[in-house]
Amino acid sequence: MPPVTLKRPAKNALAHVNQLARQHKAGALESVAQVIAMSNVSAGQWAEARQQLLRHAPIALHFHPDRAANGFATVAQGLFEQGQYHSQFVSGCSNGLLAPTLDGARAQWENRLFAGAYQEEAVQRPVYGAWHLLPHSDGPSPRFGSCYFLLAPAVSSRASFCFGDSHRLTDHRGTTAEPDAVLAALLTECFERDRVLGQNRTVPQLVQALAQPRDRRWLDAPPQGCLDHYIEAQVHGGVSLERDVTDLVADPSFIGTDVGNTLEALARRYRINLCWHGGYRLKADKVPDNRRGPLMPELAEWVSDLGQREGQGAWVDAAHIGLALRHANKNPSAWRHWGETPPQLLKWLWHLLVMSAR
Repeated sequence: MPPVTLKRPAKNALAHVNQLARQHKAGALESVAQVIAMSNVSAGQWAEARQQLLRHAPIALHFHPDRAANGFATVAQGLFEQGQYHSQFVSGCSNGLLAPTLDGARAQWENRLFAGAYQEEAVQRPVYGAWHLLPHSDGPSPRFGSCYFLLAPAVSSRASFCFGDSHRLTDHRGTTAEPDAVLAALLTECFERDRVLGQNRTVPQLVQALAQPRDRRWLDAPPQGCLDHYIEAQVHGGVSLERDVTDLVADPSFIGTDVGNTLEALARRYRINLCWHGGYRLKADKVPDNRRGPLMPELAEWVSDLGQREGQGAWVDAAHIGLALRHANKNPSAWRHWGETPPQLLKWLWHLLVMSAR
C-alpha cells in the first residue's frame, strides 16, 4: 500500500505538539542529564537506549473484541469487514470516556490538546494507544482492552505522545522528532519511585531494558496488569490493518469462541501475526470490595455463574465479562437493581481483573 499522506488537520496537530515540545526541550534535556548522572548511567548508554526505542518501539492499540460497535455485532467483526481501526467518532465505541460528538467532552479536550486542528473533523480525528516500551505481554495499557494491535514502528513518526493520560493536558508531550519532554518524565518518575510503566526498575535497569533489541520472548512473560501507568499515543492519519499492523496479541479466553475465530480470520486476511498472551482469570471469591466498590464481589459471582452456564467455566475472564454485557443489553430490566449502568459496572470488574495480574 502507498505511504500515508497526512491531511491538513493531522499536520497541524503534529506541528502544534512539536512546537510545545520544543518549548520544554531545554528543561527536559537538563532533567535527563541530571537523572542519568545521579544514576551512574553514561550519556552514551542513554543515547543508545533513546535511539533504540525511537526506531523500534511500537505503539499498541488496545480493544475489547467482543463489544458491539459501528453497526457490527462485535468490534472484531467490524475490524474484519472494514480493515480499519476507527476512533470513537466513527465507531461509537470507547473503553475510556465515550463522547463521540463534536460538542462532547472528548472533542473539547482534543481541541485543547491539538489547538483546534480537528475542530470541524470527525472521521480524521486520531486514534489512541500506548507506547509499548517494556515487555508487558498483556500490553502497555490493558485498562482499554483485553487484546491489542502492535503497529509498525514507522507509524510512530505520525503519532504524538504524552506521559500519562492526555485529558490532564500535561506538558510532558512530544513526538518521535521531539521526544525529550516525554522521555524526561519517564526517567524522572523511574528515578523518584524506582518504578515506572507498571514495573519495579531503577534507572540503570530501565535504560538497559530500553536498549535491548526487541524479540518475541516477552510474549511468554506473565501479564503485568498495568492499569494506570503508560505513555499515551495519539496516531494521526488513520490506521489500516493491512498497512500499519504487524501483530495482534489476543486474550486466550476467546480461543475457540466466535470472537476468537473472527480474530483468526482477521489475522489471515490482513497478514497479521496472531499471538495469545497469558490472559487473566479470577475466581469470584478473590474479588475485593474496596478497590472498585462493595458491589464487585456480588457482580463477580454473577458473572462467574454466567460463565459456568454459557461460557467456559465458573470464573471471571475477559470473555465472560463480554457475555455479561450482552446479557445486560438483552435484559436491561434484570440489571436495574445494581444502581449503576452495566457498562460502568463491568468496566470496574475488568479493572479488578487486570489488577489481579500484579
